[in-house]
Amino acid sequence: MRTSFRVLFSILIVITGLDLSAAALAQTSNACEAILKEAEEKYINAQFEPAIVLINACLSQAEITLKDKITAHKLLAQVYVSKGDLESAKKNFKLILEADSKFTLVAGQERPNVIQVFEEARREKRVEKLPAVSGSSPVEKKGGSKKTLLIIGGGGVAVAAIVVAVLASGSSGGNGGGGAEGAFPKPPVRP
Repeated sequence: MRTSFRVLFSILIVITGLDLSAAALAQTSNACEAILKEAEEKYINAQFEPAIVLINACLSQAEITLKDKITAHKLLAQVYVSKGDLESAKKNFKLILEADSKFTLVAGQERPNVIQVFEEARREKRVEKLPAVSGSSPVEKKGGSKKTLLIIGGGGVAVAAIVVAVLASGSSGGNGGGGAEGAFPKPPVRP
Protein backbone atom coordinates (compact mmCIF):
# COMPACT_ATOMS: atom_id res chain seq x y z
CA MET A 1 0.00 0.00 0.00
CA ARG A 2 2.79 2.37 0.89
CA THR A 3 4.57 1.75 -2.44
CA SER A 4 1.42 2.37 -4.47
CA PHE A 5 0.86 5.61 -2.54
CA ARG A 6 4.39 6.73 -3.42
CA VAL A 7 3.83 5.95 -7.09
CA LEU A 8 0.51 7.81 -7.16
CA PHE A 9 2.05 10.72 -5.27
CA SER A 10 4.98 10.83 -7.73
CA ILE A 11 2.62 10.85 -10.69
CA LEU A 12 0.58 13.64 -9.10
CA ILE A 13 3.74 15.68 -8.52
CA VAL A 14 4.81 15.12 -12.11
CA ILE A 15 1.47 16.15 -13.52
CA THR A 16 1.19 19.28 -11.39
CA GLY A 17 4.92 20.01 -11.58
CA LEU A 18 4.85 20.13 -15.33
CA ASP A 19 2.52 23.15 -15.30
CA LEU A 20 0.78 21.50 -18.20
CA SER A 21 3.99 21.96 -20.19
CA ALA A 22 3.60 18.44 -21.62
CA ALA A 23 0.21 19.39 -23.08
CA ALA A 24 1.65 22.58 -24.54
CA LEU A 25 4.65 20.71 -25.91
CA ALA A 26 2.47 18.09 -27.57
CA GLN A 27 1.25 20.76 -29.97
CA THR A 28 4.74 21.52 -31.27
CA SER A 29 6.75 19.45 -33.73
CA ASN A 30 9.48 18.79 -31.15
CA ALA A 31 7.10 17.67 -28.42
CA CYS A 32 8.60 14.28 -27.79
CA GLU A 33 12.14 15.63 -27.93
CA ALA A 34 11.34 18.23 -25.25
CA ILE A 35 9.53 15.68 -23.08
CA LEU A 36 12.51 13.32 -23.31
CA LYS A 37 14.87 16.12 -22.32
CA GLU A 38 12.78 16.75 -19.22
CA ALA A 39 12.58 13.00 -18.53
CA GLU A 40 16.36 12.79 -18.77
CA GLU A 41 16.69 15.54 -16.15
CA LYS A 42 14.35 13.58 -13.88
CA TYR A 43 16.44 10.45 -14.46
CA ILE A 44 19.70 12.27 -13.68
CA ASN A 45 18.14 13.54 -10.44
CA ALA A 46 17.04 9.99 -9.54
CA GLN A 47 13.35 10.88 -9.95
CA PHE A 48 12.60 7.61 -11.68
CA GLU A 49 8.80 7.45 -11.48
CA PRO A 50 8.31 10.93 -12.96
CA ALA A 51 10.84 10.06 -15.69
CA ILE A 52 8.89 6.90 -16.56
CA VAL A 53 5.63 8.87 -16.79
CA LEU A 54 7.21 11.41 -19.14
CA ILE A 55 8.85 8.78 -21.33
CA ASN A 56 5.60 6.85 -21.65
CA ALA A 57 3.83 10.10 -22.59
CA CYS A 58 6.32 10.50 -25.42
CA LEU A 59 5.97 6.88 -26.54
CA SER A 60 2.18 7.16 -26.60
CA GLN A 61 2.23 9.96 -29.17
CA ALA A 62 0.83 8.99 -32.54
CA GLU A 63 3.53 10.62 -34.63
CA ILE A 64 6.78 9.71 -32.92
CA THR A 65 9.96 9.62 -35.00
CA LEU A 66 12.18 6.54 -35.03
CA LYS A 67 14.96 8.59 -33.43
CA ASP A 68 12.69 9.69 -30.57
CA LYS A 69 11.34 6.15 -30.15
CA ILE A 70 14.87 4.75 -29.80
CA THR A 71 15.90 7.57 -27.46
CA ALA A 72 12.78 6.99 -25.32
CA HIS A 73 13.35 3.25 -25.00
CA LYS A 74 17.04 3.77 -24.24
CA LEU A 75 16.23 6.26 -21.49
CA LEU A 76 13.50 3.98 -20.16
CA ALA A 77 15.97 1.08 -20.08
CA GLN A 78 18.49 3.23 -18.19
CA VAL A 79 15.82 4.18 -15.65
CA TYR A 80 14.87 0.53 -15.15
CA VAL A 81 18.51 -0.49 -14.70
CA SER A 82 18.84 2.22 -12.03
CA LYS A 83 15.70 0.92 -10.32
CA GLY A 84 17.01 -2.64 -10.46
CA ASP A 85 14.25 -3.84 -12.80
CA LEU A 86 16.55 -5.59 -15.26
CA GLU A 87 13.80 -7.51 -17.09
CA SER A 88 12.01 -4.27 -17.99
CA ALA A 89 15.33 -2.75 -19.04
CA LYS A 90 16.05 -5.73 -21.32
CA LYS A 91 12.55 -5.49 -22.78
CA ASN A 92 13.20 -1.87 -23.78
CA PHE A 93 16.62 -2.68 -25.21
CA LYS A 94 15.01 -5.46 -27.29
CA LEU A 95 12.46 -2.96 -28.61
CA ILE A 96 15.37 -0.76 -29.71
CA LEU A 97 17.04 -3.72 -31.43
CA GLU A 98 13.79 -4.52 -33.26
CA ALA A 99 13.75 -0.96 -34.60
CA ASP A 100 17.49 -0.82 -35.33
CA SER A 101 19.40 -4.11 -35.27
CA LYS A 102 22.75 -2.27 -35.53
CA PHE A 103 22.15 -0.12 -32.43
CA THR A 104 25.05 -0.15 -29.95
CA LEU A 105 26.03 1.59 -26.75
CA VAL A 106 29.39 3.30 -26.40
CA ALA A 107 31.42 2.04 -23.45
CA GLY A 108 32.73 5.43 -22.33
CA GLN A 109 29.32 7.10 -22.53
CA GLU A 110 27.26 4.57 -20.56
CA ARG A 111 27.52 3.02 -17.13
CA PRO A 112 28.98 -0.51 -17.21
CA ASN A 113 25.86 -2.08 -15.69
CA VAL A 114 23.69 -0.51 -18.43
CA ILE A 115 26.02 -1.91 -21.10
CA GLN A 116 25.94 -5.33 -19.42
CA VAL A 117 22.12 -5.42 -19.45
CA PHE A 118 22.11 -4.23 -23.07
CA GLU A 119 24.49 -7.01 -24.12
CA GLU A 120 22.34 -9.59 -22.29
CA ALA A 121 19.29 -8.28 -24.17
CA ARG A 122 21.21 -8.49 -27.46
CA ARG A 123 22.20 -12.12 -26.76
CA GLU A 124 18.63 -13.04 -25.81
CA LYS A 125 17.33 -11.33 -28.94
CA ARG A 126 19.72 -13.39 -31.08
CA VAL A 127 18.57 -16.62 -29.41
CA GLU A 128 14.93 -15.67 -30.00
CA LYS A 129 15.69 -15.22 -33.71
CA LEU A 130 17.31 -18.64 -34.15
CA PRO A 131 15.27 -20.85 -36.50
CA ALA A 132 13.49 -23.84 -35.05
CA VAL A 133 15.00 -27.22 -35.94
CA SER A 134 12.93 -29.26 -38.45
CA GLY A 135 9.45 -28.17 -37.50
CA SER A 136 9.96 -28.27 -33.77
CA SER A 137 8.90 -25.53 -31.44
CA PRO A 138 11.02 -22.35 -31.15
CA VAL A 139 14.33 -22.61 -29.36
CA GLU A 140 14.08 -22.07 -25.64
CA LYS A 141 15.98 -19.08 -24.33
CA LYS A 142 17.49 -20.72 -21.29
CA GLY A 143 18.37 -24.21 -20.29
CA GLY A 144 16.22 -26.92 -21.70
CA SER A 145 14.52 -29.94 -20.29
CA LYS A 146 16.77 -32.34 -18.44
CA LYS A 147 13.91 -34.84 -18.35
CA THR A 148 13.84 -34.92 -22.15
CA LEU A 149 17.55 -35.67 -22.27
CA LEU A 150 17.14 -38.42 -19.67
CA ILE A 151 14.27 -40.01 -21.58
CA ILE A 152 16.13 -39.89 -24.89
CA GLY A 153 19.34 -41.17 -23.30
CA GLY A 154 17.50 -43.88 -21.37
CA GLY A 155 15.66 -44.98 -24.51
CA GLY A 156 18.93 -45.22 -26.41
CA VAL A 157 20.48 -47.36 -23.69
CA ALA A 158 17.41 -49.64 -23.63
CA VAL A 159 17.50 -50.14 -27.42
CA ALA A 160 21.22 -50.86 -27.29
CA ALA A 161 20.69 -53.39 -24.49
CA ILE A 162 17.99 -55.20 -26.47
CA VAL A 163 20.16 -55.34 -29.60
CA VAL A 164 23.09 -56.68 -27.60
CA ALA A 165 20.88 -59.26 -25.87
CA VAL A 166 19.45 -60.48 -29.19
CA LEU A 167 22.86 -60.71 -30.78
CA ALA A 168 24.37 -62.40 -27.76
CA SER A 169 21.64 -65.01 -27.48
CA GLY A 170 22.22 -66.13 -31.03
CA SER A 171 19.14 -68.35 -30.91
CA SER A 172 16.49 -65.83 -31.76
CA GLY A 173 16.38 -64.86 -35.35
CA GLY A 174 15.01 -67.85 -37.17
CA ASN A 175 17.62 -67.72 -39.86
CA GLY A 176 18.84 -71.22 -39.14
CA GLY A 177 22.00 -70.04 -37.51
CA GLY A 178 21.08 -71.71 -34.27
CA GLY A 179 23.81 -70.85 -31.90
CA ALA A 180 26.87 -68.90 -32.53
CA GLU A 181 27.77 -69.25 -28.90
CA GLY A 182 30.81 -67.24 -28.08
CA ALA A 183 30.77 -65.39 -31.39
CA PHE A 184 30.30 -62.12 -29.58
CA PRO A 185 31.84 -61.01 -26.33
CA LYS A 186 29.54 -60.55 -23.39
CA PRO A 187 28.12 -57.04 -23.18
CA PRO A 188 29.43 -54.88 -20.36
CA VAL A 189 27.25 -54.69 -17.29
CA ARG A 190 25.75 -51.25 -16.91
CA PRO A 191 24.53 -49.91 -13.62
